[in-house]
Amino acid sequence: MSWTHAGEALAAAPAWAAPDSGPWAPDIQRHGDRYHLYFTVTNTADAVSGEAGCAFDPAIGVATADSPAGPFVPTGAPVVAPRRGGPGCDLLWTFDPAVTRDADGSRVLYYGSYYGGIEARRLSPDGLSTLPASATRITTSDRYEGAYVVRRGGYWYLMGSSTDCCRGPLTGHSVFAGRATSPFGPFRDRLGARLNESRVGGTPVISMNGNRWVGTGHNAVIRDEAGQDWFLYHAIDRADPYLEEANPNNINKRPMLLDRLAWSGGWPSVRNGRWASDTPQPDPVTRAGGMSSREPRPLAEDQPGRRRPAFSDEFGGGRLGPRWSWVRAPAASVDPRPGWLRFPTQAGDLSEASNSASVLTRRAPRGDFMVQTKLQLDLPPNGLFNFQQAGLVLYQDDDRFLKLAHVAIFETRQTEWAKEAGEPLTPAGQRYGNTVIGPPGLPA
Repeated sequence: MSWTHAGEALAAAPAWAAPDSGPWAPDIQRHGDRYHLYFTVTNTADAVSGEAGCAFDPAIGVATADSPAGPFVPTGAPVVAPRRGGPGCDLLWTFDPAVTRDADGSRVLYYGSYYGGIEARRLSPDGLSTLPASATRITTSDRYEGAYVVRRGGYWYLMGSSTDCCRGPLTGHSVFAGRATSPFGPFRDRLGARLNESRVGGTPVISMNGNRWVGTGHNAVIRDEAGQDWFLYHAIDRADPYLEEANPNNINKRPMLLDRLAWSGGWPSVRNGRWASDTPQPDPVTRAGGMSSREPRPLAEDQPGRRRPAFSDEFGGGRLGPRWSWVRAPAASVDPRPGWLRFPTQAGDLSEASNSASVLTRRAPRGDFMVQTKLQLDLPPNGLFNFQQAGLVLYQDDDRFLKLAHVAIFETRQTEWAKEAGEPLTPAGQRYGNTVIGPPGLPA
């Protein structure tokens, strides 16, 4: 496809924006015969935030135009003013606006990010202000940003992005979904886990698949003239992750990508589980009567093969077998009934320069293999237990490993998938990158 630059979207910055603020994350909506552009302002003037000297007090603005190409003229006040998390300059992250419609045709605005979570509010009929009394927390803190909501088959589907957006080739941004019978939730994933609880849910829509693209996140959805849904998102080419011009801050290069969105069993999935493409694909149908393309077939789930007794252990013998060895042996024990390895959590970690955690290892089989275990982390379901974790690691040494862990991230409980490379992969010297997947299971 060919794209033409149509100029700057905003005719000028809002009068209520601080001089050093930046406009982020636009969402454009047709409203009658005009167009509304909702956007983030990273720093508002003191008269709006109510706190003098705050360097970061974000809000949501709106600008209007007669054409989607603009120029858009901002209104005289925010649609969502800065929100307080605490006294002084403790302000919640009011980012990433997105608009959907309720069943009665009224509009609902979503906004928010990790600190404070995602909220929803009703927009006024003219779309230029919101109704603060309608504000509803949609997700828990410390999990989602970049909300986008679509209605399909009696459900509203909330898609949100998780983890770091901008760590060069180590970026793990990924998109997850929950659905609800109301645009105000509660949103649940396909396992029934809610997106606004500590054991936070989320059904994967797109993540990394091993090709050139990492950090696949912050999406929108469009429907073409043949009724096909398309998923727009940004990603990072891990072989070309940074802007090429003089770039002392190492700003990530995040091109926009477009792929087919499939719906399998009532849930959205980019290319039916294949996720980001890196080869030419059929393009959207832009003329009425155009022919649709074949939807990718569902990608089969990986299945366990035959059990390998030589690499298995039920811990039923009362002690560790000779094939096991410790890296930094802890005060662990084996309980033969019912067959548990008891491994107290430590004030340690395995991440970049912090290599103090104990690791229990045994030699891995050759070729492809699947590892399964039953693991119970003694972690209360709620409360702040930051970065307590337990899980599995494919371990070469302290600086080269893959990790799958149940981890407390602030007040949430998440399942983290991470890797550490043997050498720095970013200009800042970082070797560690992570993403998250579905919710951790409950004890059986």
